[in-house]
Amino acid sequence: MVSVVAIIALAILYALLTWPLVHLIESRVPRPIAIIVVDAGITILVVAVAFLMAPQVYAQGQAAIVAFPQVSVEALAVIPPSLQKTLSDLFGQLDIGVATYGREALFAVFAVTRSLAGIIAGVIVIPILAAYFQLDSSRYANAILAVVPASRRKSTLVAMAEVSRVVGGFVRAQIVVSGLVGVLVYIVLAAAGVKFAFIIALTTAVFDLVPYLGGIVAFVPSLLFALAAGGVTRALIVCILLLAVFEFEAQVLAPQIVGARTGLAPSLVVIVLLIGGALFGAFGLFLAVPIAAGIGAAVKAFFAPTA
Repeated sequence: MVSVVAIIALAILYALLTWPLVHLIESRVPRPIAIIVVDAGITILVVAVAFLMAPQVYAQGQAAIVAFPQVSVEALAVIPPSLQKTLSDLFGQLDIGVATYGREALFAVFAVTRSLAGIIAGVIVIPILAAYFQLDSSRYANAILAVVPASRRKSTLVAMAEVSRVVGGFVRAQIVVSGLVGVLVYIVLAAAGVKFAFIIALTTAVFDLVPYLGGIVAFVPSLLFALAAGGVTRALIVCILLLAVFEFEAQVLAPQIVGARTGLAPSLVVIVLLIGGALFGAFGLFLAVPIAAGIGAAVKAFFAPTA
């Protein structure tokens, strides 16, 4: 059931994400052709990026995983003895947790890759379902308007348009912010001479699609590799620079690029992330904020005073 809900939710997000391009192109060609052009362009872009980056990502990721246990030992060795026992216990628990979650993630990946239906769902079904949502958008709108009192139909149309604008705009803006954060993290780590800067930055960018999660992912491996390579001084420098990056994201990038698209207070963002994660796991974390933003936009637009 959760997988079905996730597929539908991701298809809706994909439809909203690509809708501005489809709408722009359909001013010159029919909508089905516009959808095909957009999906083909995205597919070519994704395949090209994967072809160029996959070898480096695989090689550096594999090397980082192999090096991590030894780096943890070397990092602890340069820390003052008074802190070694505490940190050793902490990283021991962390290793157990990472191993557990990593094993569960690998089992999930293998289960999906063994299932032809899973591959089709991920690669084909979501874009196709999104295309149907875009093709049938007027039908969905008419169906909703048919059950709404005549006095509220105008506000309902405004609410639907606002949901599309807010959710699609938030997802696009968050992708831009996450990409910029990944670039900044890479610059910091590369300048500080931290090994595996590229894979750490890439992982940070991916996890930063969920608000607040990118910073958590970035700090642990960055500080460990910085400690092992340059001792406490380099680790402190890396820590300060990473704090500056994520403060820059929180104070400048997110407000300026994401802006007021969600209309959600930071405390409410944390709450919806906790609820989404508890109910639907990783998918819940990713979907929680756009869904909450869409609900908020719909309620606000629907109940706004009509002229």
